[in-house]
Amino acid sequence: MKSKLLLAFLSVALLPDTSFAKKLGDAEQTQKPGPVVLADANGTMIGDVQTNVSADSARVYFGVDEKHYFTQLEDEWFSGFYLYYDGVGCTGNAYVRKPLVESNIEPLEAFRDGIFYIADSDIPQTVTIVSVWEEFHGKTDCDDFATSPPIDIYTAVPLINTNVYTKPYQLKLILAK
Repeated sequence: MKSKLLLAFLSVALLPDTSFAKKLGDAEQTQKPGPVVLADANGTMIGDVQTNVSADSARVYFGVDEKHYFTQLEDEWFSGFYLYYDGVGCTGNAYVRKPLVESNIEPLEAFRDGIFYIADSDIPQTVTIVSVWEEFHGKTDCDDFATSPPIDIYTAVPLINTNVYTKPYQLKLILAK
């Protein structure tokens, strides 16, 4: 068994263009969208969906301006985390952290009132955060901080408005042509 495993690793290292090496490389990447899309109650397509979905959740993929993003949909709610503010009560300027991107598909994390946000540039700003917004399973929360050291974050800009879609959402199978 050890010799077969060693041969497999050697083939990947020495022969990177072989089909075996390509299959291993593909297995390490983020799961890609499949032949399923998420649509709203009016039949409007929201985005592609990963090939394995459960009864109450799916990873949804969006293509915007030739970039690819994904987020999780659970129980008909898009989930988002941490939109940072320089004002009390989640007011003032909004900021995001840059997510760790392990592939060419970027996770959408900052979410408020049905809108996903991304960083407006690759240059961070050092800002003292006063409050943080979180939205999960349709519930919202704003936490104020009494004291917080300045952190490096990015100005938030809206990317996707999910409010344009009507619930209930549904999965649709796209048949190959």
